[in-house]
Amino acid sequence: MAETQIKIPFTCKWSDDGKTLVLKGDLDGSYESSEVSRKALAEVIKSEDTFNIDATEARIVPDGVTTWIEAVEEALSDEHSKAKLHYKESLLCDLLQMDSRYKHAGSTFDPSEFLTDTSSEERQPDDKHRI
Repeated sequence: MAETQIKIPFTCKWSDDGKTLVLKGDLDGSYESSEVSRKALAEVIKSEDTFNIDATEARIVPDGVTTWIEAVEEALSDEHSKAKLHYKESLLCDLLQMDSRYKHAGSTFDPSEFLTDTSSEERQPDDKHRI
């Protein structure tokens, strides 16, 4: 019998210092995930600082990557927006680096063991972060 996954509500919360956005739960293509992402990113639209994105506790589905790309594009594509995003190593970090749709020039990424592993063994993304 197939295991049923319970949906975990998606949240984006700023750390106490206001420099790290922590993503948790299921980042999917839902209206709720989109709104949560857009509202959180809208808080930094006028900043010139670098903000960390920590998605280590987020579960990602393909539609979730699209949701995040669109939210970043909407919030930070304005020519007056100079905010930079630094992605901590996570599945979202890996997927954004491989996705040609992600065009935010102010983004940097932690080195990824998944993307830089040159051993002969094939590696697969961590299944606990996929639904």
